Amino acid sequence: MEATYFLNKYFEILDKDTLYFINPPYFNQGKSLYSHFMTETLHRDISYILNDNNFVNKINWVLTYDTAPQIYELYKSGKNINKYKYEINYSANKRGKFSEFLFSSDNINIESFDNVELKKLEYHF
Repeated sequence: MEATYFLNKYFEILDKDTLYFINPPYFNQGKSLYSHFMTETLHRDISYILNDNNFVNKINWVLTYDTAPQIYELYKSGKNINKYKYEINYSANKRGKFSEFLFSSDNINIESFDNVELKKLEYHF
């Protein structure tokens, strides 16, 4: 289900005791990897919803993305959002170690584990 549709349609009934994992198609390679990719407008719309203080404090959520500069721009100034970068080994389409972003509501604690080291991203106004 497309994320903006889900978040808008079910906003009133989303549960604070549930962790919502939002995993939109990659920004840069979405068109070449997926038959149903997202437009830049839909990526921006997700960020508007998750950056909204009324929303971000209502639920626990985690969002992962490729490290496209456009994505960082959408989330960098979110005041109640944890922002991380990490490396992960890919073995499907391309093999190797690649970076991804991980954003989350700030009311959950996410830590590095096993071979994934989270690097906190800071944005200063």
